[in-house]
Amino acid sequence: LPVDLTGIDFIMKALFIVIFLDCWMREDDHRASLVGLGAALLSLAAFGADGFLVPALLAIVALLLLFRRQLEGGTGNGAERELHRHRSRIRGGGSMSAAEMVVMIAAGALATQLTRWLPFLAFPTPEKTPKTVTYLGKVLPACMWGLLIVYCFRTGDPFSGWHMAPELIAADTVVGLHVWKRNMSLSMIGGTLVYMLLIRTVFV
Repeated sequence: LPVDLTGIDFIMKALFIVIFLDCWMREDDHRASLVGLGAALLSLAAFGADGFLVPALLAIVALLLLFRRQLEGGTGNGAERELHRHRSRIRGGGSMSAAEMVVMIAAGALATQLTRWLPFLAFPTPEKTPKTVTYLGKVLPACMWGLLIVYCFRTGDPFSGWHMAPELIAADTVVGLHVWKRNMSLSMIGGTLVYMLLIRTVFV
């Protein structure tokens, strides 16, 4: 029997929201997380859904460097722990053809090799890693989850149609469940089910 899974893709949005919340609740200083979220939103407004990602990344790095004195030592450790904890849980959905799978595997292999080679090319001597690189390594993870949330919601239009009401209600459900129970699976599944129900019954 055919099964209608329309809306199941919201689970990826829920995943990034949950990880962002986990980082937020473990941070002593939220400024780096707010930098990532704010820079992504402003870039989205300025450059649109198709062209905001690179400007957002550049803006995040520039702001982190500009306010390094204020941010250094304030955040990063909680975000790094969550990045390590959840990295293996990020999975995509849908089916791919054989050609697409080959391309994805090749791209993944190339990216893996580049990430292994670039540090040795950038720092060929056995000297200590520059402090700026160490600092960015601590604060960037906190920014990235906010950026990923904006990226997932980038195609929604808050000024037309249902004004992103299903997405926002489901996102609020994810936040509420996670603040209440702090259970990743419950928050993700609950928010996704609410979204799937809304787009079938209320916002049709």
